[in-house]
Amino acid sequence: MLPSGLFPPPPLEAPPRMLPRTSPRPPPPDCACGWAGVSPWFVKRGFSLMSVGRGTTVLITNPAQLHTALAQRFIIEPAYQGLVWMAAVSAFFQLDYCTADWLFSPCEYKLDRSPEAEDVAVRIEAVIAGYRPQLTT
Repeated sequence: MLPSGLFPPPPLEAPPRMLPRTSPRPPPPDCACGWAGVSPWFVKRGFSLMSVGRGTTVLITNPAQLHTALAQRFIIEPAYQGLVWMAAVSAFFQLDYCTADWLFSPCEYKLDRSPEAEDVAVRIEAVIAGYRPQLTT
């Protein structure tokens, strides 16, 4: 059972576990926000990605747009209700900023490799169970 108020109300249908195999160049496996930002389930609820580069800002809502932005080496950030980066993630998932950053920012993992989906899943399960990270200086 999820703690009350931690996440938005449950959807009528479950989010997809992964994008269809026909998707061109999906986000890296460790990028939970990247996967969510091009998933129709999340996009329908307002969560997407924003691409910033060469004086333009483009909303990304599907894998083809993401592929184009990655190929052009644009900066890509989560977006939700006019917010970007961890502020968007925090608002969408109804998490405090510190928890959102701890869950989804790769630099918070302090591994000798990129975090993998399993690393992120372990942290999500910890937050659901009630764990809250503390700010460190």
